[in-house]
Amino acid sequence: MSPSGTTRTFLASCKKYAQSYGVYLLTSRVVADGYLCLFLFDDKGKIIGGQRAVSLNLSYRGTLSRSTDLNIVRTKFGNLFLAVDVDIYRPEILRAAALSGAEIILSSQFIPLYDYQSQKTGPAGLPGGGQWGVYRQCQ
Repeated sequence: MSPSGTTRTFLASCKKYAQSYGVYLLTSRVVADGYLCLFLFDDKGKIIGGQRAVSLNLSYRGTLSRSTDLNIVRTKFGNLFLAVDVDIYRPEILRAAALSGAEIILSSQFIPLYDYQSQKTGPAGLPGGGQWGVYRQCQ
């Protein structure tokens, strides 16, 4: 993935933050090469993983591309999958990631009100409702 423009500037800021504070950093959603993406920086400021969205919410359909690849990021904390935006609500994607070796799922999303469906995501926005829905499923 080769980000440009404001995405490149944003990622440079993320790199600087991760380096300065010695932390791993998951970005918010960014657009790179026509895909909605997440990136993971290590504590040295290096991008160690990236994932393009497999599913798109209504506001991105027709304007961004969907990926078919699932990237598992191997870290000292375990094998991570970066669930982009609404991918976190697609059990088939999470299952495929787990079968590919993911032990931990990280996510960042923003769901506009017109994309929100409480019968699908639950009252707190998670499958089955409640903020611990995904946590319980991963234990």
